[in-house]
Amino acid sequence: MEKTDEKLYFDVNRDLTLALAKASKAAGVKHFIFLSTIKVFGLDSSDNLIQGNLVLSSSAEALAQAELPPPTDAYGLSKLEAELGLKKLESEAFRITIIRPPLIYGPGVKGNLQKLMQAIQGSGPLPLGGIDNRRSMIFVDNLIALIDYLIKKRESITITPSDQPAISTSELAHHLANTINPSKKILSIPVFLRPIIKLLKPAFYSRLFRSLEVAPHPNLNELGYTQPYTVEQGLKIMAEDFLKKTH
Repeated sequence: MEKTDEKLYFDVNRDLTLALAKASKAAGVKHFIFLSTIKVFGLDSSDNLIQGNLVLSSSAEALAQAELPPPTDAYGLSKLEAELGLKKLESEAFRITIIRPPLIYGPGVKGNLQKLMQAIQGSGPLPLGGIDNRRSMIFVDNLIALIDYLIKKRESITITPSDQPAISTSELAHHLANTINPSKKILSIPVFLRPIIKLLKPAFYSRLFRSLEVAPHPNLNELGYTQPYTVEQGLKIMAEDFLKKTH
């Protein structure tokens, strides 16, 4: 979460990944799995639905991946350049699997989800009610199960996975409050305040009110993969771990 020299992202995410892949291929490794990121998509500030390699914006305009704007930060761009380099190394004997997860949650999570749980645990009401958006995430154990499945199948695939269904910011707050602080009052932000938040804190506004939803991958169920944990189960496990560590 701290500011990082942009060159370091490319040194690690791109260059070291490709060096490891080349060494793996030379050593006879048959399957290379790369954890990329949803940030390889050049997502704008509108509501977005990711479907395969397409982004459908709130204007319903479909953009092919090759036509997408570049990622908006060094993290996303370094991951995308690693993906492109890996695809050049791929062969029938050296299969590449690329996974582009959205926000990963679970025990020990840091960043905004940790701050949200701390706010729920604290006193006073939480102004996160009445938000009707859709945000995709993936529980860490669901991601591990997917990786295990792809290892067994040796699938050569680029996939953006997520827990289904996506939930709203308000639903997220309510699910966590049910475990952490059931008496927590969750109030709606008055509509007239939202443009002010958007003007003063555009990135915060986007995370709070905009949608970033990942559609189910069309082939996973057909190939035999099922999501082991529901969203509610994953959030409960994360919240219980948070309570255990803060009491």
